[in-house]
Amino acid sequence: MERLAAGQRRPGANEIPFERERITRKRAELAGQAAGWMAEAEAIGRKLVADWDRDLGSAEARRAAATAAGPSSLWQADRFVSWSLVTIGACLLVGLFVKFNAMGGAIFLASVIASQPFWVAGAQATYDQWVEMAALLALAALPVGCWSGLDHFLVRWCPTCRRLSGAAETCAR
Repeated sequence: MERLAAGQRRPGANEIPFERERITRKRAELAGQAAGWMAEAEAIGRKLVADWDRDLGSAEARRAAATAAGPSSLWQADRFVSWSLVTIGACLLVGLFVKFNAMGGAIFLASVIASQPFWVAGAQATYDQWVEMAALLALAALPVGCWSGLDHFLVRWCPTCRRLSGAAETCAR
């Protein structure tokens, strides 16, 4: 890995044909080594699973163990956050419940910013998240959904949606 990195840093490594070939060969060699190690790791995993299944005994006991091992709470939280972000983004794109979704996105970005405090050494910079959060807060403060998007139509047809959008007077005009 060190030789490959050193070779890539050399002047002319991308322009000189034999240097490019040398780097390509080294990458292929390292990929072959990694593939061998991954195959060994997979074999160890298969052996562990086979030993565990053998200890369970019957097929019925294996089925019961498989149903008992449900998704962890971390997996469930990950799925919830992922689908929430997809839903928030999709709703903001089509202009559906803009204020609610903009606040949801701003709260998520605030949690991202809070997870990387600037006074901790090695924390990632959060400038982009600050800008995005400011933009989402601006969207939440303005009646943007009433000017365009699906909210424009919903607030005229549905009184409940008008109250939920938070712009009863602004959108009704």
